[in-house]
Amino acid sequence: MKKQLLVGAISTALLAGTAYAAEPQRTDDYNLYSFTYKCDGFRAGVEGLDTGTHTIYFDNAGNRVRNVAHHHTTETHTNLQSGRTVEFRGDYTSTYEYATDTQSFVGAFLIANEPMEGHLLLETGLAEFNNTTGAIRTAGRHDILDLPYDPFCAALAR
Repeated sequence: MKKQLLVGAISTALLAGTAYAAEPQRTDDYNLYSFTYKCDGFRAGVEGLDTGTHTIYFDNAGNRVRNVAHHHTTETHTNLQSGRTVEFRGDYTSTYEYATDTQSFVGAFLIANEPMEGHLLLETGLAEFNNTTGAIRTAGRHDILDLPYDPFCAALAR
């Protein structure tokens, strides 16, 4: 009988512990942005929009544990000298783990197509960054992370 009461008390305590966890908080983002950057021989301008939904999860003490966000991004990069434009789009999920200071991105971060030629730049799959150690882990196709030059400038210089 004592054993059953002990198991019952432990089960009740565990269930009650999870009941005290704060409800996740949800926020929506709408970020319209623009900026310029320098390429070899010209400047480029960017007009973009990132929309997203963040869900922040908490532990029983009310501390942030994880931030999971779903993003949709559109950008237009313009060679300010020639007028050439490249359109980018992306749909991805980002997850930030507070305890490990790690952020991962999964999905199609940036895709640019060249009319009649197919993919110009692809940044897809997984990219994980540990902000404490600087470690980077990737899987998939990463034209932007893996290339030793600025692929945006190369695409605009064509």
